[in-house]
Amino acid sequence: MESIDHFFLHCGWTWKLWTKCMGWWDIVCSPNMSLRDWFLGWTRLCPSNGSLRVWKVLFCAVVWSSWEARNQMVFNGKVPCLDQYADTVKFRAVWWFKHLGFGCIEPITLLLLDI
Repeated sequence: MESIDHFFLHCGWTWKLWTKCMGWWDIVCSPNMSLRDWFLGWTRLCPSNGSLRVWKVLFCAVVWSSWEARNQMVFNGKVPCLDQYADTVKFRAVWWFKHLGFGCIEPITLLLLDI
């Protein structure tokens, strides 16, 4: 049985998705913690030129997209494409950010809009 920590953080495919998304801002780190600690420490990884609000939305978009990819694999036998899900993370982050009423005017969203 897979644990929450394993699936959302330590699973090879999921960690590659985190790495790809953090790579958009040249951030590199190690996942040697629990998902709870990862969530609590996520804001400390926010790029200095970024928006903390966008950064928090990005966290949720990666988690949601990882869960969706897992379900596609488990229930439909589909192997998830990492690049496709990275684009999905971008789309979700922009969509959610916009619909939370924050708009899309902050500098960090320019990268997210390039999908």
